[in-house]
Parts: sequence; C-alpha cells; structure tokens
Amino acid sequence: MKEFIKIIVYHLLSFVLIKKGKGNFIYITFDDGPHSENTYKILSILNQYNVKATFFMTGFEMQKYPEIVRDVINANHTVAYHGYKHESMKKQNIKTFIADIKNGRNLEKIFNIQLKLYRPPFGDISVLGFIYLVLTGWKIIMWSLDSRDSYDSKDVVLQTISPEKISPGEILLFHDDYIKTADLLGDALQHYKDSGINIGKVL
Repeated sequence: MKEFIKIIVYHLLSFVLIKKGKGNFIYITFDDGPHSENTYKILSILNQYNVKATFFMTGFEMQKYPEIVRDVINANHTVAYHGYKHESMKKQNIKTFIADIKNGRNLEKIFNIQLKLYRPPFGDISVLGFIYLVLTGWKIIMWSLDSRDSYDSKDVVLQTISPEKISPGEILLFHDDYIKTADLLGDALQHYKDSGINIGKVL
C-alpha cells in the first residue's frame, strides 16, 4: 500500500518531482562530488564514450574544488545542486534548509551558471522543504536505479546496472567520490554501447 501511494504521488507531482526521465534514453548521474581525483577520471571516460552526464554536487566541495566544477561545465555536462554539506532535508528546520538552498544560489554567481536541478541528500524530502523548492523554481531529481556503488563490489554493481535490467527513462545513481565507480564506468558504458542504449543528461 505504501509503495502504491508513492507511485501515485510521483505521478501527480511529476512536473517537479522526477524519478524517471523521458524518451528512449537512460540518464547517468553522479552524487557527492566533485572529488579531487575521481571526477577527472570519470570525465575522461565520459569523453571517451561521448556521453554527457549530470553531476549533483555539494556546495562545500564545489567551493573546495572550483577548477573541477569549471572543467565539468566546460565539458558540457550538467552541474546540479545536492545541498551544501549533504545534510538530510528531514533533519533541518525550514530556516536552516532555506539557508542551505540560498547557498546554492550564491554558487550560481561564482560559477556563472543557473542551477535548476536539486537532488535531496539521502533522497529525504520534507513537506515544507518540498514546497519551498517548488515555489523557488527548482526541479527535484530522484533516481530510478541505484547502482549501489557505495555498497557493493564492482562485479555486483555491473550486474545491478546491466543492460538487461534497465529500461528507457532510467535515471542511474552513481557517486564520483568512489574510486570503484571510476574503475567500472568504462565497462558499463561499453555494455550500453554494445546494446544500442542511448544515454542523455537530465534536462
């Protein structure tokens, strides 16, 4: 019953709360970066396969590694916001959460970009936080398939995200702060290429 209610909620709010993409594509996303070494490894692999991705970055790491952020932007990937310090929306009061989102808006000026997409840390959403995001023009991007790169071995992750287990519109969740992710990404992209799967970037 709970899962059925979640499906209904996502359907009704699909214009601002997105769990699956549109069209005959899958969408690759990375959370928690930028990372001082792994992000560059990932960028190199993405470039090798001519794939564009969406990077949900934390504000703290963006300010720590501004040159990496600019390189991601210059490579025509999408930079999106993942909170300033990766704090759960449900554990913040609304005043603290608003300050967190405003920190994101300040980053727009630093990097001369417009941040439109927000992914809540841990996937946690509060009612007040959701309302504030909608009223201030954000789109909330979740994921439909967790690669489990933060939990499982390389072989298990590749099995989890194998072409046979994904469908059009799938939004895949990876993390660019794990060396494992950089090590397996090339294999995953080669599998998708061999299977004729198209890859896009979220919005």
